[in-house]
Amino acid sequence: MVALGLLKKEWNQYRKIFLSVFFGLTFILPIVILLNYIFYQNNEYLQDTFQIRFEENNLHQINSIFVFLLAIYQLGQERSRGTIDFTLSLPYKRSVIYFTKWLMGAMTIVFSIVLNTVLTGVILSVTNADYEGFLGYFSFSIVSILMLYTLVFASGALTGTPFAQGLVAFSAAILPFLLIGLLLFHYGIFVDGNGFNINPNVLKFVILLTPMYYISYIVSEYPFLYYAIPILFTAIFYFIGYVSFIYHPTERNGSFFLWKELNRPVQMLVILLGILGFGSFIYLIFDQTMFGYGLGIIIGALVGYFISSMLLYKKKGGEQK
Repeated sequence: MVALGLLKKEWNQYRKIFLSVFFGLTFILPIVILLNYIFYQNNEYLQDTFQIRFEENNLHQINSIFVFLLAIYQLGQERSRGTIDFTLSLPYKRSVIYFTKWLMGAMTIVFSIVLNTVLTGVILSVTNADYEGFLGYFSFSIVSILMLYTLVFASGALTGTPFAQGLVAFSAAILPFLLIGLLLFHYGIFVDGNGFNINPNVLKFVILLTPMYYISYIVSEYPFLYYAIPILFTAIFYFIGYVSFIYHPTERNGSFFLWKELNRPVQMLVILLGILGFGSFIYLIFDQTMFGYGLGIIIGALVGYFISSMLLYKKKGGEQK
């Protein structure tokens, strides 16, 4: 259910950020193509046809920054400013508030990319450009950017500050590759004596399970997997954020996680990643010796413990929880 009053409130409150995202997602790529065409026209040494290879440009990552900031402003920044209390006091269920806020951002993203597609298509037609990957680029952009937006938005329903929201979103985006990759590296140390001897098919499977991969690259192989997995991630992230927003406390308390029961499991995960990461790194520095491996595990455990304690168990402003 969409609340029109909430849509109007979101627009009035975040008009500038919505317009910034709209103009960024809509016009950056067409402007870049036009500038490249002008350069092509003015360069007498270029005799070939004007070419555009959509899979080779890096504007997808720039678009991701706009979406990342939009989700931060909608939840993390609103909680930090205290205006979330006003939003929750309105005569709407939390489920309606969460869906309406998410829908406002999602509509902005989809409409902007669709308009970008039309403008780019017109430019390509006028310039008679030779291009590849046009439809794949824009269709996959919608899927992957919506996944990123939903991930960051859901992180805002779990966390108490904008910094925590961004950090949790980034960590979740790389966690499968980081955790499984490090586990495979350590498995290789003990089984094969070589942590880099990882089956390429297994590594590719791990990469496909990592959200950051779909944010970082525009891909054309295995189109079903490359669309199905981000869509599945989007549904999972939305559900997690939806449940968290409804049942977890949303006070502006400066805590890293709004639900304190998450602190201990996350701390154990951070310590585990510290052990795996430093164990691998120092193992390689010490010429792959077990002494370096053991030293890295000890250092990693200490670093993971202190970092997680500083992040999870102190409120904003340094107050102990």
